[in-house]
Amino acid sequence: IKKYSVFNQINDGMLENKKNDVKNNEDHKNVDYKNVNFLQYDFKELSNYNIADSIDIIQEKEGHLDFIIIPYYIYIDYHKHISYNSIYHKLSTFWKYKDVDAFIKNINEKYDQVKSKCNDINNDLIATIKKLEHPYDINNKNEDSYRYDISEEIDDRSEETDEEIEEVEDNLQDTDSSNTPSNKKKNDLMNRTFKKMMDEYNTKKNKLIQCIKNHENDFNKICMDMKNFSTNLFQQISCDNINFCDTNGIKYHYDEYINKRILSIKSINLNKDIS
Repeated sequence: IKKYSVFNQINDGMLENKKNDVKNNEDHKNVDYKNVNFLQYDFKELSNYNIADSIDIIQEKEGHLDFIIIPYYIYIDYHKHISYNSIYHKLSTFWKYKDVDAFIKNINEKYDQVKSKCNDINNDLIATIKKLEHPYDINNKNEDSYRYDISEEIDDRSEETDEEIEEVEDNLQDTDSSNTPSNKKKNDLMNRTFKKMMDEYNTKKNKLIQCIKNHENDFNKICMDMKNFSTNLFQQISCDNINFCDTNGIKYHYDEYINKRILSIKSINLNKDIS
């Protein structure tokens, strides 16, 4: 899993309104309110996990690479859990699972539609990631890659045809081969090839990040729709007894759930950028 971090600038006025609610909270002493995601406001006690503003490119079982946006993924997944947990709380509401299934299917379709707006950029980035796995492959259509390939081919032919040079190399086997002009030139080509590909990767990565940020309002609306749906279900079904909501509901089951989800995600080291 390759992780890329992106910080979304939030409207200062919105931040100021939220800031007063948590300014005395120990967990929020180190929060930079200029670069903070809405997820940290909905789960204020979880801000120390630092999962906000991250984009992850994942490799699925079929070998297809795709990106997910961790805050949105966690947020939607969390509220799916609330929805199902609400209807399964009582035997009399089990039948509502069809309504929940239908709503979540609709949410997933909307989410995919917004993501698809960045598909071309995403696919372009994925192609570069695949190239980085074999940076000196002539099929990468990289000028220096081609020159490096030709250089190797010439070296191979030279070794096969020039016996005198081979004899000299045998006699000088104690010499540090990395200092020979031929190897130095080859290493320079390799380094330049890799640097070009990394520059290409960073450019395309930033384009994907910008594309996602451009559609942030669409992603936010999807999350709010999911939140409103799950919250209404919870209030209608599970919160008929206020004591349940205040004790065993939100404060135990769901906080425990989201903590476990975030910890399990962090356990696969999403905080390490590709280098």
